[in-house]
Amino acid sequence: MYAKCGMLQEAEDVFYSLPSRTVVSWTILMAGYTENGHAEEAFQCFEQMQSDGVQPNRVTYLCILHACAHLRAVDKCQEMHFKIVQDNLENDRIIGTALVNTYAKCGLLEKAQEAFDRISVRNVVSFGALLSALVQHDRVEEVLEHFELMQQEGIQPNAAIFIYVCKACSSMRALSKGRRVHLEIMKLGTVDKNIMVANAMLDMYAKCSALIDAQCVFDNLNSRSVVSWNVLIMGYIHYGNDIENAFLLLADMQQDDFSPDAVTFIAILKACSSLKAVNKGQQMHSDVLKLGFLEENVGIGVALVEMYCKCGLLADAQSVFNEVPVKSVILWNVLISGYIQHGYNEEALECFNEMQIKGFSPDVVTLTSILKACSVLRAVDKGQEIHSQLDKEGLCDVMAATALIDMYSKCGLVEKAQQVFDNLLARDTVSWTALIVGYAEEGLGEEALECYQQMQLEDISPNAVTFIGLLKACGSIGAAIKGREVHDEIVNYASLEKDIIVGTSLVDMYGKCGLVSQAIEVFWELPSHTVVSWNALIAGYCQVGEAQHAFEAYNAMLLEGLIPSDVTFTSLFNTCSHAGLLDKCKLYFESMDTNYSILPTVEHYNCIIDIFGRSGQVEKAVAVVQVTPFLSTFTGWHILLAACERYEPATEAFIRLTNMYADFGSEDEVICHIT
Repeated sequence: MYAKCGMLQEAEDVFYSLPSRTVVSWTILMAGYTENGHAEEAFQCFEQMQSDGVQPNRVTYLCILHACAHLRAVDKCQEMHFKIVQDNLENDRIIGTALVNTYAKCGLLEKAQEAFDRISVRNVVSFGALLSALVQHDRVEEVLEHFELMQQEGIQPNAAIFIYVCKACSSMRALSKGRRVHLEIMKLGTVDKNIMVANAMLDMYAKCSALIDAQCVFDNLNSRSVVSWNVLIMGYIHYGNDIENAFLLLADMQQDDFSPDAVTFIAILKACSSLKAVNKGQQMHSDVLKLGFLEENVGIGVALVEMYCKCGLLADAQSVFNEVPVKSVILWNVLISGYIQHGYNEEALECFNEMQIKGFSPDVVTLTSILKACSVLRAVDKGQEIHSQLDKEGLCDVMAATALIDMYSKCGLVEKAQQVFDNLLARDTVSWTALIVGYAEEGLGEEALECYQQMQLEDISPNAVTFIGLLKACGSIGAAIKGREVHDEIVNYASLEKDIIVGTSLVDMYGKCGLVSQAIEVFWELPSHTVVSWNALIAGYCQVGEAQHAFEAYNAMLLEGLIPSDVTFTSLFNTCSHAGLLDKCKLYFESMDTNYSILPTVEHYNCIIDIFGRSGQVEKAVAVVQVTPFLSTFTGWHILLAACERYEPATEAFIRLTNMYADFGSEDEVICHIT
C-alpha cells in the first residue's frame, strides 16, 4: 500500500521491520522503487535479496526488466536475461514479452526479435510488444510481415496492433495494404470502439494522399476528438495541397464546439505562410492571443513569427518575437532567416549579435543563415569569424561548409572556398555546385569546368543550379563546344529541358559564345518568356553586332506585356554604342526614365560615355562624367581616355579629364594610362 502510494520511506520502514522477508515482500518493494522512478534502488534491492538467499520469481523478473527498460540499462538487462535462462523461464510468454519490450527500449532490436522468437506460445500482447518496437525503430516493412504472421497464427488483433499497422502503412505510403487493414478494422467494429484507431486510419489515408478516403472515415465517425480534426486538417495542408479545405475544416471544427489546440494553430499558420494569406494569419494571431497560447506554447510563437516573415511583415514578426515570453534558438533562427529572406541582411546580423548577448548559443542553422547574410554583404571578416566558430564547436557539416564555400566565393576568395571544400569528408551535389558557381561567378570558367569533371568522376549527379553555373562558366570563356556538351546533358534530364531558368542560361551562354542561331532556337522552345530570357537574347544580338534584331527583340518583349529592367537598357545602350546609333541611344535613355522610372546606373552612364566617345564627341562624354550624380568608376574613365587617344589628345577635354583623374589618383597613374 505504501509503495503504491509513493510513500517509499514508510514502505521501507515496514519492510525492514518484518521478521522474515519473502520473495513477495522483496518484489513489492522493488516494484515500488521502479514505479516511482527509483530504478537504481530496485537493482540494489534485487542484489540484496539474492545475498539473503531469496530466489526471484516471474514477477520479480518482470519488475527488474521494467527497471532496466526505464534506465535503458543494457548490461543489466542482459544480466537478467542470463538469470532468466538459468531459471528456465526464457520461453515463458509473459517473461518473453517483457524481454522484447526491454531490449527494444534499450535499442537492441535484434535481441528483441530473438526474445520474441523464443516465446513458445505467443499472444496479442507479445506481438504488440514487438510491433511497437519495430514502429519505434522505423522497421515498418517488418511490422506488416509480423502482422501477417500474427494472422497466420490465428491471433485476433487488438486496437494497439491496428494502430501500429496503420502507422507502418503511413510510413510506407502503402495505400492498398492500408485499405485491407481498414476492412479488417471495420469487421471487428474497432473504429466505433476506439477513437485512437480511427485517428490512426485518418492519418494513414492522409499521408497516402487519399484525402477522399480520409474525409469519408472522418464523416462516418460516431465521435471525434481534437486529434481527429487536426489529422484531417494537416492532411489537407501537407498531403493534399488543399489549404482552402483546411480553412473550411477549421471553421467546421469551431462550429462543432471543438476548440483548436496548439497543433491546430501551428498547422493553419504554416498554411498561411505557404499561401502568404496574411489576413487569415492575423485572424489566427488574434485567436491565439484570446486563448493565451502564445505564453503557453513556444511552437505557436515560432509559427506566428514565420508566418509574418513569409508574408514580408517583418515589423509584425519582430513584435510577436518580442511578446514571446520564453524564447528558443529556433525562434531566433526563424526571425534571422526572415530578415535575410527579404534582404535585410544587416538587421539579421544585429539580431544575431543580440541573440548571443542574451545568452543563446547559435546552432548550425543560425550560423549557416548568417553566412548567407555575409555573402550578400561581402562581409568576409564576419564570415571568417563564423567559420572559426563552426570549427571550434564542431558544427561544420555539409550544409555549413556549402554556405562557407558560397560566402568565400562571393567575397572573391575562391582559394579559401576550395580549401573548405577539400576539407569536406562527404560531398554532395549542393557542395559541388556551390564551388562550381563560385568559380563561374569569379570568371574562372576553366576552373569551374575542371571542378565539374571531378564531380562526374565521383559519380555525383548535377542539378539545375549546377548546369546554370556551368553555362555561365562556358559563356564567360567562350567555350562553345563545352557549352553544347552541357546542353546535351541537360536534354537527358526531362525535368530540366523546359526549365525557364536553365533555358535562359542556355540562351545567355550561346549568345556570349556568338552562336545566336542556337540561342534563338532555345529561346523559342521555352514554355514562357521572362524579362531575363529576353535580356539574354537581346544581349546575344548585341554580342554579334545585330543591332536591328536586338531592337526587334526589345519590341517583341514589350508586345508580350513585359516591363524592361535596367539590364535590358544596358544591352540596348551597348548595341547602340557598337552600331554608332547615338540618336537611338538618346531615345532609349529618355524612355528608361519617362516610361519605366528606372534610374540610370553606373553601367548606363558608362555606356553613354562610350557612345559619345565612339562618336568623337569627347566634350559631351566629359560632360556626362561631370553631371553624373555619383562618382564615376574607373571603367568610365578608361572609356574616356580611349576616346581621347583616338581623337586628338591635345584638347581641352583631354586636359580637363586628366585633371579629374588626378583628383583620384597620382599624376603618374594618369600619365601611365595616357601613354
